[in-house]
Amino acid sequence: MSAQGRPQLAAVVGMSTAGGAYIPAMCDEIVMCETNGTIYLAGPPLVRAATGEVVTAQDLGGAVVHTTTSGVSDQMSPLPEGHQGPVPLHVEQAAIAMLRRLTEVHCQRFKSAVPVELESVGRAEHSPRNAKELLDQLLAKGFQDGFREFMPTAGRSLLIGFGQLTASGGHVALIVGCTDELSAEDARKGVGEGTSMIPFVGHSPETL
Repeated sequence: MSAQGRPQLAAVVGMSTAGGAYIPAMCDEIVMCETNGTIYLAGPPLVRAATGEVVTAQDLGGAVVHTTTSGVSDQMSPLPEGHQGPVPLHVEQAAIAMLRRLTEVHCQRFKSAVPVELESVGRAEHSPRNAKELLDQLLAKGFQDGFREFMPTAGRSLLIGFGQLTASGGHVALIVGCTDELSAEDARKGVGEGTSMIPFVGHSPETL
C-alpha cells in the first residue's frame, strides 16, 4: 500500500503485542487510546520473567509513553480528567474520529486562491514571531481548526503538521515552525517526526 502512495493510518484501542506491534508502528500515523491502547513486543509478564523488572503495561508501551517519549504514536485520545474504571466507548470513538479528520485535510480543496496579508509581521522586523500567530493568518481555517499537528505533547516549542494554505488555492502543506527557543527534545522531535513526514507528503499530489 505504501508503494502505491496510499497513506496508512492506525487506531490502537487495545493491546498490540509481538508481531501485532509492528503493524501500527509502520503506519504513517497512529492514534492511541489512553490507558487502553498499548504497543510493545513483549508484555509485563515476559519482562519480569526475563529481567526481574516489574513494569505496568502503560509504563512499558502505553499511549503517554509513545506520544511523549518514544515517538511511535502521533496522537492520543485522552480520558476525561479524573476518570476511574473501564475506558468509555466515546474515548475509543474519538481515536477513530482523529484519523477521519486527518483524511479530510488531504481531500478538501478550495476553488480559488485568496490573498493573505500578514498583519503581525513588519517588513523591516527581524524579531522572532510565534508560529501560531502566523499560521492563524496563513491557514484557511486558522490555527485552532486548520492545523493538524503531529505529536503535540512532545517537543512543545516545535510545531510539525499539515494545514491548508489560503493563498495557494487550498493546497495542503507540511508546516514546521517554532513557538519558543528550541530544546533538545524539540530537536529529537524534528529529526524523528519531521523527516518521517516527508514520505507522507509524497502520498498526495496536492500536498506541498
